[in-house]
Amino acid sequence: MRTSRRLQAFTLIELLVVVAIIALLISILLPALRAAKEQGKMAKCLSNLKSLNTSTATYLVEYDDKYPFLAKNGDGWVGICSWAYGGKKTDDYWKDQYGGIFYFESNERPLNLYIVGAEVGPLDPVPSLQCPSDQGSYQRVYDEHPWEQEPFTAYDDIGTSYHYNLHGFTDLSDFDPMKPKKSWERAHTTLFRDGLNGFAARYAMYFEDPVDWCINEKVQIMGNHKQFSTHAIGFMDGHANYLFMDTRKWCDSGWTFLNPNWLKHDDYTPKVYYTDSSHKTCD
Repeated sequence: MRTSRRLQAFTLIELLVVVAIIALLISILLPALRAAKEQGKMAKCLSNLKSLNTSTATYLVEYDDKYPFLAKNGDGWVGICSWAYGGKKTDDYWKDQYGGIFYFESNERPLNLYIVGAEVGPLDPVPSLQCPSDQGSYQRVYDEHPWEQEPFTAYDDIGTSYHYNLHGFTDLSDFDPMKPKKSWERAHTTLFRDGLNGFAARYAMYFEDPVDWCINEKVQIMGNHKQFSTHAIGFMDGHANYLFMDTRKWCDSGWTFLNPNWLKHDDYTPKVYYTDSSHKTCD
């Protein structure tokens, strides 16, 4: 016995409704998927900073709380920079700037032994110092508009996505320009020991590249992880956090770029402090 069955087809209206529903679902889900992906990158970035903090703590124990500042001389300049501590080779562009004082190869950077866990060669990468959301370097055109720079990530430009906080050491009253390395080593030892007794959980020791430019220029911009004025920070006590920062300030709730003990006030006279002419304040 044979039977027959009439096929049912979608009408044009029904097909358009289905397409519209699919398009709506995609428009709802895509931002959530992008956000979830960025959350994963953020977690990786914070993990990088925690590992960097651990490596630094190990170094400080072995070197009596002296941070590995590198000083280079070239063409009348003496340079100490915030990316010399660790990372891969800087871009060749830096060989010709200021006599090459900001150019470093992988094996020159003291913390790499602790970060990588082994000796590195001159051209070896240091992947744990690359933020997965690194948007670009702010160092080449520091005095110009950053959006006019060449499209280099900070990792490819200066060898690391993360800066060490040198802002807390500038304008010190006892800084000796003829002996910058010793001056800054002495200041760091004081800073670190002060911090362990009071403000280590608030002191920003490492941070993503955009923060360095923002703090210096007193501006707020989009962070690496695509949120306005929100950045990944590694703190002196070893923890890392992703938080909103008003980078027009030196200090705010939950973070400081300065040693609070070095700010002059009426009832305290520290051994090391910012000069009278300094614009730095936590007010």
